[in-house]
Amino acid sequence: MPRATAGLLRASSVIRFLAALLALVGPLNFPTARAEEVQLKDGRKLRGRMDFVNSVIANPLAAPTNKGGGPVPLNLILLCDNDLSRTFVSKRNIADLDKGLNDTALTEINVKHNQQQVARTGKRVVSVGSITFKNPYDKFGRRTASIATPTGAKDIIMGITLITPNWMKVEGLNTAVAGQFQYDARVPTSSLTREELSMILRQASAGTVEERMKVVKLLVQSERYKEAMVELDQVIHDFPQVAALVEEVRNLRKLYARRILKEIEFRRDASQHQLALNMLEQFPTDGMPGEILAEVAAELKKTRGLYAEGKTLVEQLTALMDQCVDKGMTEKVTSIREEMKTELSFNTLQRLSAFKRLADDPKLTADEKVSLAITGWLLGADEAVTDVKACVTLVDVRDQARKFLNEPVKLERDKLLSRMAAQPYATPLMVEKLLQHMKPPVPTELVNKDKPGYYELESPGAAGSAPVSYVVQLPPEYDPYREYPTIVTLSAGWTSPELQIDWWAGPLANGARNGQAMRQGYIVIAPNWMDPHQKKFESSAREHAIVLGALRDACRRFSVDTDRVYLSGHSQGGDAAWDIGLAHPDLWAGVIPIVATSGKYIARYDGNAKYVPTYFLGGELDGSRMQTNAIDLNRYLTSAAYDCTVVEYLGRGHENFSDDILQLFDWMGRKQRKFNQPEFEVSTMRPWDNFFWWIETRNMPAKTMVDPADWPPPANTRAMTIKGKVANNSNINVTAQGSDVTVWLTPDIADFNAGKSITITINGRSVGGRKTLLQPDLKILLDDVRTRADRKHPFWAKVETP
Repeated sequence: MPRATAGLLRASSVIRFLAALLALVGPLNFPTARAEEVQLKDGRKLRGRMDFVNSVIANPLAAPTNKGGGPVPLNLILLCDNDLSRTFVSKRNIADLDKGLNDTALTEINVKHNQQQVARTGKRVVSVGSITFKNPYDKFGRRTASIATPTGAKDIIMGITLITPNWMKVEGLNTAVAGQFQYDARVPTSSLTREELSMILRQASAGTVEERMKVVKLLVQSERYKEAMVELDQVIHDFPQVAALVEEVRNLRKLYARRILKEIEFRRDASQHQLALNMLEQFPTDGMPGEILAEVAAELKKTRGLYAEGKTLVEQLTALMDQCVDKGMTEKVTSIREEMKTELSFNTLQRLSAFKRLADDPKLTADEKVSLAITGWLLGADEAVTDVKACVTLVDVRDQARKFLNEPVKLERDKLLSRMAAQPYATPLMVEKLLQHMKPPVPTELVNKDKPGYYELESPGAAGSAPVSYVVQLPPEYDPYREYPTIVTLSAGWTSPELQIDWWAGPLANGARNGQAMRQGYIVIAPNWMDPHQKKFESSAREHAIVLGALRDACRRFSVDTDRVYLSGHSQGGDAAWDIGLAHPDLWAGVIPIVATSGKYIARYDGNAKYVPTYFLGGELDGSRMQTNAIDLNRYLTSAAYDCTVVEYLGRGHENFSDDILQLFDWMGRKQRKFNQPEFEVSTMRPWDNFFWWIETRNMPAKTMVDPADWPPPANTRAMTIKGKVANNSNINVTAQGSDVTVWLTPDIADFNAGKSITITINGRSVGGRKTLLQPDLKILLDDVRTRADRKHPFWAKVETP
């Protein structure tokens, strides 16, 4: 099979550039490769050597056998090997498979001085624990690492022996100090800094023009266009016979410019508008083609125009506010004027689109125009109205709703609710829209100004328990009026909540974090979920409560997009993420267990995994972890009902795998939870795993419940099954035998229109007769938001038994 070419650039401009190199530097021989590519149903593409297997621990080279007789199991799992890692997905999740692609083969540079010292004898490393690197790579591509092995920590001298645009081969070297260990691993080339890669390539490359041009080509295929330009300039200087390549420097400059423009667009999509503007204003102009500079100028004009438009709208609105004559409107103008002036941004500018369109309409009074602006601000542009009374009322209702959500005393909440209920516009629909468009209800002050966006917080503990600490990192240019995708990350025994923030958002350096979560505009939440000296995940109510409590508390303080919350964890934190993800599948857009181990309830909750995408990440040499997890992973991968990806890095052990982070964000960007699941069937064996989408259960049959301390359960123990089905918004059927049930309802599940009735059947019995007229309840809505903290999807009503 051909060498894998995962991630190889295929843009026509890059191919033309490489063709020019081949034409002008005759002695070089860069062959083409027959590539294989698969496109998955979620839009991701995998490139590499493809095969179909029946297990994540199967040997694809071995003939299939069935010792028990009968037919050989169907190979329903796709394995893609790209020389860096093996990726497993369900065959049924393939959208398209192309085995006949022609591509320029990846450039390979041998680091010969390290190859001559590779340990060919000595102990072979077959199981690797956590790795603590003692020093960075030197100019020869070597470094010392201390590796945890089954027989204790071992110091290994590692050396890079092969570099490609996508991955490097790292092997154990001979040394008299640390002993000889045979070690072979794959590491993404992107894990090297620009300085490290340049230094190692310079040392590894011979002085010939052919070797120097291989370095240029490798940098181009790695999309490191700036370094490629510098290297090519130096080659032309050192070897005048290739002066014709000056034109290719210009082509590289164009590729580099396109890369910057793409990054500007990326930052803008992540709501980092000021940074995007700064990048446009500082765009490199030397030697740039005219069409690129014209495009930059047009983008600058457009961006500055939006700033000017916002300023103009504020000035118009301020002038109109001063002209209001309605007494009620005048009072409300005073209270909201500064809010709109100071908090109008790119993210809220659209709310004033109706006002912008009608601001100069002579048929409207100043009061009506201001009402149009304020109601658009409060409810969104589609709900903006000129009704002055509605405007005055909605400002009051929003303020009372915010107080309700923050009020700890029930008696005071009841008084606020009574005042709201007396208002003509305080309907569940209007209150829901107010909640969705306002800032998070709990104001939270940044204490440490030296750590921008970094918060050390506490969430209330379970009844009788102490508060639980957690940390949060907000992305650059955080705007409370915009919803942000969010990562909840659980630490391993060898990390901490603070280090989990570093893993996703990057370490703090010069007052900022520059990791992928910051670049892509994600909030990161890291609960302090383990007790001191805790060695493993205990599957307990305490652990679940800490994780869910931290998420809910953060939702009250920050603009979390509750449809895009991803649960992750490392090692025992990965064990916890796997367990909590399956126990509460309605909460997560995806679950990412990293070097995790299946345990206790995982196998019993396997059906729950149908409803939440999973991405498992691990190392080939991580002991027997893959064998331990195989039964569960094979179940996920052999059915189209599951959305599961398993990635195993070659020659790697029990690590944190930060080098997979770009693939993780690509995966997360394609996943979103389905809040109102119309039909589901899940399992539970713990009393606290009792809420699924719109069904809540209580007093479950004791014979189905197993405390973690009593694990394993008796052989005949069966998990409790909960089923829910909605048909045509008028027929709801729930099965949760032997338990009390609450059915929570939203307009997406049930029709709340006047006169519409619904049939609700719980455990075979109709509730409230054959037909029930549903009435939305403002108290239920507000109490739900106060407890679940999901302003995006509040429940409007509930039906419960007994």
